[in-house]
Amino acid sequence: GMVSAQKHEVINAWTNMNSYNKEKDSDYLVRAKTAIDKATVHPDTKDDAKTWVYRGQIYMLIYQKEFKEKMDAHKDITDPGKKSSTAHLESNPANLIESTNAFLRGKSLDTKRVYVDEWTRGLGDCYFYLQNSAISRFNQKMYADAYPMFELSADIVSSDHKFDTLNTSNAAASAYNAKIYDK
Repeated sequence: GMVSAQKHEVINAWTNMNSYNKEKDSDYLVRAKTAIDKATVHPDTKDDAKTWVYRGQIYMLIYQKEFKEKMDAHKDITDPGKKSSTAHLESNPANLIESTNAFLRGKSLDTKRVYVDEWTRGLGDCYFYLQNSAISRFNQKMYADAYPMFELSADIVSSDHKFDTLNTSNAAASAYNAKIYDK
């Protein structure tokens, strides 16, 4: 019945994500996104850790695809640090933020720790990209854009009940420079 039809969207997302990883054809990524977007709002699948872990993975792939395209577009920049920082600056952080929030949600729902490897790796990737995106924006004095990324980096660490001194102070510096004084 309806349950299997909805579980089908999760399987659909997974299958298309796998095909994309093998063949790098972006049509599969579009299909995977469409399926996971449906699964994350449907009552039968929206509370499953698996749904959110897949969502994290799919949105990370979308972000990484754009990041790679930006890197490839800057053949003129020879300095690797400058090239990477430029690509971080130009890549849309919305997909990265979506991925991070999905992995965090998946982690909190995964009480039996079935997907621990997936969300650990996923959040590691998110942490890396968020920090670099935030730093590249901070360096361009885009403090209001840097702030939520530093804060989200710190949220990843606090999801392990640890305190992220570096990103918390970076978030505070960004908020201060952006004149977001309540933060």
